[in-house]
Amino acid sequence: MAGETTWAPEAGPARVPVPGLRRNRDFLKFWAGQSVSLLGDEVSALALPLVAVTTLHASAGEMGLLAATGRAPIVLLSLAAGVWVDRVRRRPLLVGADLGRALLLGCVPLAVSVDLLTMPVLYGVSGAVAVLGLLYTVAAGSYLPALVPRTALVEGNAKLGQSRSLAGVVGPGVAGVAIQVLTAPGALLLDACSFVVSAFCVLRIQQREPGAPGAPGEPGEPGVAPPPLPHATQLRSNVWRDMNEGLRAVWGDGLLRAPAGAVATYNLFFNVINAVYVLHLTRERGIGPAALSVLFALYALGGLGGSLLAARVGSRFGMGPVMVAGIAAAGTTNLAVALALGVTEAPGMLVALLAAGSLARGFSGPFYGVNQRSLQQAITPDRLRGRVSGTLQFVVGCTGLVGALAGGALGETIGLLPAITAGAVGTLLAVPWLLLSAVRRLHEPPALQEGTP
Repeated sequence: MAGETTWAPEAGPARVPVPGLRRNRDFLKFWAGQSVSLLGDEVSALALPLVAVTTLHASAGEMGLLAATGRAPIVLLSLAAGVWVDRVRRRPLLVGADLGRALLLGCVPLAVSVDLLTMPVLYGVSGAVAVLGLLYTVAAGSYLPALVPRTALVEGNAKLGQSRSLAGVVGPGVAGVAIQVLTAPGALLLDACSFVVSAFCVLRIQQREPGAPGAPGEPGEPGVAPPPLPHATQLRSNVWRDMNEGLRAVWGDGLLRAPAGAVATYNLFFNVINAVYVLHLTRERGIGPAALSVLFALYALGGLGGSLLAARVGSRFGMGPVMVAGIAAAGTTNLAVALALGVTEAPGMLVALLAAGSLARGFSGPFYGVNQRSLQQAITPDRLRGRVSGTLQFVVGCTGLVGALAGGALGETIGLLPAITAGAVGTLLAVPWLLLSAVRRLHEPPALQEGTP
């Protein structure tokens, strides 16, 4: 069919050995910057609401609006963000997003010091930081293939996943200490510094992007000239057409459509669980804040363990089978947690079972996530990477919002535990998306056909 993107298998089983990414200096700079920034995100996630509570004495409604301003851009702007990322160089965009967030967060303690901070100002900061964070996320996923060979994408995504999980483990503790010592506005200044460090690391990267003068088409494959990125005068072209092209790229190829459907389904029902999970544990099972913090830390710790093994296991058993196993294990764990909540009465035993469930659920996630992101990056042409990433961010944002609203409604109508159980069963519906597609047989990413646009 004219205009359809097609894929072909790799020509033969032979693979060129690729040095480990620990020797790739440009990737190490990118990894270091992201690691520092992720740790800073954990600080601001706690400090920004605390500024509203302690400094501005915000009401419940104002706190809800503050949370909404941090999430709305994912739903409203993901598709447009993908279009923009595909039209500009990714590295300057990453640096600009980092420095912009540093400036915005640094303005909060300044506004507090001169008594000019108000809730509308905080809404604006939260929303603008969320927009820049969205641009950074989309651009970073599109930029990674410019730093590492296709055969190292799984390893690269696994290392970035390790940083994300490690930040989830140690970040809340760092945030608590920072807020205790520096106060919430001072902790935001610390987060601003983390974005400056991230920008500095990205600026030191020497590898040129595809389309830049003298740049190779793919790291490790010099002499392959990719098509140039659009000229600045083309920025006035039809944005709606470009967003539609990203949607069609995902829907039109089974190796992108099936994982997108799986993550949309899982995310929808997992957010049904999340909407009422903490409420059920605290209100109906009497689990206190200390135990809750342990459960969330174990989830992040499990994610760190899964990220350390995801690349090796994917290489050994094939990325497709590992993706199926990962999302199936996560759904099964959700169901096991729901059953434990329904049949376990002893508080100590319940906490132990929930702890095991948190660890297992966190551990299984990277086996799907790392391999899915690597597959997406490997088979998407460079000119579409931003739009494909933006489309998937849009899917995640929409299903997360719908799932949260549905979880609240179900909790009100059928009860908290039935809502959790319904969500747990629903997460298993993500598995057929992969089992009924070619993904389940995929050992490694197929190559783009020669001449694919």
